[in-house]
Amino acid sequence: MSQLSKNLFRLSLFFLPLLTFGAEGFGPTGSGGTTPDPVVPTTLPEVVGVLERITAWMYTIFLLVAVIMIIYAAFLYVTSGGGDQVNQANKVIIYSVIAIAVAFMAKGVSFLVENLLEAGVMASY
Repeated sequence: MSQLSKNLFRLSLFFLPLLTFGAEGFGPTGSGGTTPDPVVPTTLPEVVGVLERITAWMYTIFLLVAVIMIIYAAFLYVTSGGGDQVNQANKVIIYSVIAIAVAFMAKGVSFLVENLLEAGVMASY
């Protein structure tokens, strides 16, 4: 495992618990300290809302990772001195562009699924 992979893994372990602090529906509520039952989406707007939240998270994560990797590639270019790190920096930039494309596709898939589901509901009336 490369040093970059190890560092990214360590960084993700550090920030992963922070993501749960902003999650809705978790933690004690009321005086009993019990958590509410999970809500299962049963209607079309609820399903679409869940899909939008998932793709919003994917979009944000992919863009953040892509920006971090582009900064890392710039660091490799600056410190390479024309050696083997130039090839590695090129690969990192290619993977970053792929991550950005996947992020945009995640937004597009959400939009496509929402429109197809709404079209199916309208056709059934």
